[in-house]
Amino acid sequence: MPDQEPSAHVRSLPALKIGLIVVGCLVVLGGVAYLAAYLYVGGGVLPHTSVDGIAVGRMSENSAEAKVSTGLAPRTNAPMTVTVAGQFFTLDPATAGLTVDTRATMSKGGRRAASPAGLWKALFAHHKLDPVVSVDAGKLDAAVTAVNAKVVGGGHDGGITFKGATPVAIAPVAGIAIIHDKAVAAIRAAYLSTSTPVVLPVESVQPSVTDAEVDHVLTTVAQPAVAAPISLVAGTATVEVSPSVIA
Repeated sequence: MPDQEPSAHVRSLPALKIGLIVVGCLVVLGGVAYLAAYLYVGGGVLPHTSVDGIAVGRMSENSAEAKVSTGLAPRTNAPMTVTVAGQFFTLDPATAGLTVDTRATMSKGGRRAASPAGLWKALFAHHKLDPVVSVDAGKLDAAVTAVNAKVVGGGHDGGITFKGATPVAIAPVAGIAIIHDKAVAAIRAAYLSTSTPVVLPVESVQPSVTDAEVDHVLTTVAQPAVAAPISLVAGTATVEVSPSVIA
C-alpha cells in the first residue's frame, strides 16, 4: 500500500493544473465580458432609454437632447385651449412660459456605473423618462391675468357718467374672476398631459363701489355741480362756467 502513494500524488498534479487553467479562463472570460459590457453601455445615454416614446439609447447627451426637442415639438408648441365659465381662450405655451427642459430630462436617466451590477442593470433595464417641464412663473402669471381680462361677465364697479349736462348713475354689477393660483396650477398640470380644454376655476367678485356709494356721489357731488352755472372770479374779472362745460 505505501508504494501507491507517490502514484496518487502524481495523478493529482495534472488535475490541479487543469483546474487552475479553467479558473484562469473563466477569469479572463469574465474580464472580457465586463469590458465588452462597459464599452457597449458607453459614456452617453444608457441603452434602452426613451423619452415619451422617443428612443435615445446610447446616444450622446447633446444628440439625445436635440432628438427629444425635435420629437416633442409638435406637442410642446401646440396651442393650449382653456375654458372659463363656458368661454374658450387659446394660450401659446412659449408665451405662457411653458417649455421642456431637455437637459434636465436627460439627466434623470443616469449614467454608466462601473460596478458589474450597475452594468447588468444598464444593459437590460428599460429607462422610460417623462419630459421635465420648465415654467417661467412670471410669464404664466401674465398669461392667466390676460385671459381673466377677456372674460365676459367680469362685472364692474358703480360710477357716474354724463349724458349732456345730466349726471347718470352706473349701477355696479357683480361678476366672476379666475381664481389665479388654481388656474396656474391647472395649466401647469395639463401641459403635455392632455389635449382637452383646461377648465380654469372662477369665483364670484362683488363690486368695490356699491349702489349706495354711487347714489351718494350722484346727489351730493354730481347733481349739485351741474345744477347751475358757476362763477369764477379772478381779480376784477368774472367768468361764468355753464353746466355743459362742467359735465
